Order: sequence, then C-alpha cells, then structure tokens
Amino acid sequence: MDARSKIHHIDDACCFAARDDVTLSIWRAEASPSRVIAQRAVLERTLRLYDRVYSLTAFRAADMSMGQFTDAKLRVEFEKLGKMMDGPLAAHALVIIGTGFIAATVRSASVSMAMVMKQRVNNKVFDDLYTAARWLPTARPEGAKPGEVDAVEALARAMSAELDVRAAASKPTQSVAR
Repeated sequence: MDARSKIHHIDDACCFAARDDVTLSIWRAEASPSRVIAQRAVLERTLRLYDRVYSLTAFRAADMSMGQFTDAKLRVEFEKLGKMMDGPLAAHALVIIGTGFIAATVRSASVSMAMVMKQRVNNKVFDDLYTAARWLPTARPEGAKPGEVDAVEALARAMSAELDVRAAASKPTQSVAR
C-alpha cells in the first residue's frame, strides 16, 4: 500500500478505504446502519477534498439476506448514502463475489438499476475484486494517473488481507478433550 492509500474503517464484517478520489468498500457480512454510517464517513471525507468520486463496492452474494432490504433503519442509511453520492459519483465498480442463482440475480438487477439512474454514472459490474480495482481508475475521462491502477489494486489486496486476518482471529478455536 502506498502513502496515499488509507484504510479508514475496518471491523470483522467490512473495510472502507480511499486513495485520493477513489474509495473502496468491501463487505463480508450483512450491512448494518452503523457500518453504512462508517462507509458514508469515508465518502464524506473524500468529498471534502475532491468534487468527483470513483467508488468500488464489493460484497459476497452468500452474505445477502432479505433483512438488508426490509430493515427500515438500514434503508434510511442507504438512502442517505445514495443522496450524498448523487452528483459527485463519476464511476462505480460493483463487485458481487460468488456463483449461482443469487449472485447472477444480483448482478442482473444491479445492471438494470444502473440503466434507469437519473444521473449517468459509469457503472460496471464485476465478479472479481481485483479486476474491478484495476478498472476503476481507468474510468476517468482522462484515464488513470501514473501508477494508480497498481496502487488501487494493492489497496484492495491489503483490505482483503486485513479482513482475512480478522476473520481467522474471530473463529473459535477447537480444543481437544483428553
């Protein structure tokens, strides 16, 4: 990770980071209102410095549940996030990790939703985090800055590694009875 890349929030379920005007959000569990607020704080910090934002959001299809769509408090926080990004969001890489019916359905729904958005945003749906991380900086009209593609991928790899460490640490250890 280079000096301009920073992880701003990490817990056992999500990680939010930024490098200049590029923000990355990796989810490994269901969203919660407090986590969406933490994600929004990273975006707000970025918007204080930049007029436009290039954003990546990644989650595993297996972690999705209907609760994410029916929880009123969570819906309010996602609406605040959406309103905040309406205008400054220049490009969005959505990564849905997984295979099977749920992952394919979410990818399809995401593409459909992007097509009807008021604001024309360069949206692209991926099934691989690192491919998406390498694409996002190239979505600028002028293209990626020198070294940026590698730096954003390195940030995504660092975030993923931190989440792996936290997941391994949170697994209960098995003791062998003697």
